[in-house]
Amino acid sequence: MIRIRRLDKVPSQVWGGAVTIGNFDGVHCGHARIVERLREQARRVNGPAVVFTFNPPPAALLRPDQQPPPLTWLDRKARLLAELGVDVLIEFPTTRELLELSAREFFDQILCDQLRTRGMVEGPNFLFGRNRQGDVRQLAEWCRERGMEFEVLDAIQEQGEMVSSSRVRQAVQQGDVAAARNMLTRGYRVRGTVVRGAARGAQIGFPTANLTGMDTLLPAPGVYAGRAYHDGKAYGAAIHLGPIPTFDVSQAVLEVHLLDFQGDLYGESLEVEWIDRVRDVQKFSGIEALRTQLQRDIVEARRKVADSPRVANAEQWWEVRVGSRQATKSELIRAFARQLRFPEYARENWDSWEECLADLSWLPSGTGVHVFHDGEPLADATDHDRAVYHDILAARRARPFLVE
Repeated sequence: MIRIRRLDKVPSQVWGGAVTIGNFDGVHCGHARIVERLREQARRVNGPAVVFTFNPPPAALLRPDQQPPPLTWLDRKARLLAELGVDVLIEFPTTRELLELSAREFFDQILCDQLRTRGMVEGPNFLFGRNRQGDVRQLAEWCRERGMEFEVLDAIQEQGEMVSSSRVRQAVQQGDVAAARNMLTRGYRVRGTVVRGAARGAQIGFPTANLTGMDTLLPAPGVYAGRAYHDGKAYGAAIHLGPIPTFDVSQAVLEVHLLDFQGDLYGESLEVEWIDRVRDVQKFSGIEALRTQLQRDIVEARRKVADSPRVANAEQWWEVRVGSRQATKSELIRAFARQLRFPEYARENWDSWEECLADLSWLPSGTGVHVFHDGEPLADATDHDRAVYHDILAARRARPFLVE
């Protein structure tokens, strides 16, 4: 995926594509649907699928006192959009000059003149230009004038309500990270740097990584099950967020106990994915009562991590088992083809693996794929190994999919 932060020298491979504009905060399943249709439109106009975002969001300049913490940092947003098949991500620097452009000026100067846009996809509530004066009705009319394709998608509903970044944010703030997870294309994550704490956890047999410098929204105080990502590996985790009343600590802290991990993490960056809430923050009568509860918390965290797929909102799941961790790419392709029953699979030897994966449009959107190495879930593999499978399934003509 190409990432662009300025438009004064737009490379020619970015011209003439299908464009959607928005913050895409969190990259939820509604965003995934927009990207899916964007890719279909991009194929029709024979150009790239382009997501146009603003950095920072316009509200950060217009209403800084009302701007909530984001759901995703910029690099993670880019990774999530790349997984969905976006070809170009424009991270346009938000300035007062940009915000003063009228809707028509933005359409003419940026979309038409600089990007040479041939098609657009937006949600029904899209507004743009100075004072948010432009809407999808005007955009549709201007696209017709320019001979551009234009499509408005209805919002995705989940439990009778529209899926939106605001709704995801509300779920996170309430500590309902499982509900947030069901609306997102990937589990909700925060990142931080491990710093030295008071070592109270280590002293009672439960060492924790104390995190600081988080730059995204934190859930409500509580104890959670999750995963911690470090050095290309994922570890189950029991997470404490909030005060520590047993030790009379009123300041909120984020402590992560990595399951089955030994090592020094001080100064390291850690990403934490929130799976489900375990309990509220409590004050215990003493160290032994706290130790007993922590043992229960870890058992419950292990159960929730084991029961949770890497992506929770798949509509259906397929399973692929590969016998060798050292399998070659062609062997992996054969395993995928046999077990996912690709229509093109007819013989053991192909001229190229692209023959098998040239078109996955028959896979329903929202399909999840559980991958196992030698009986072990892909969740326990390295980032490199997981990336191999993502590359295999993320064919250029495939619909968005979910991989465990």
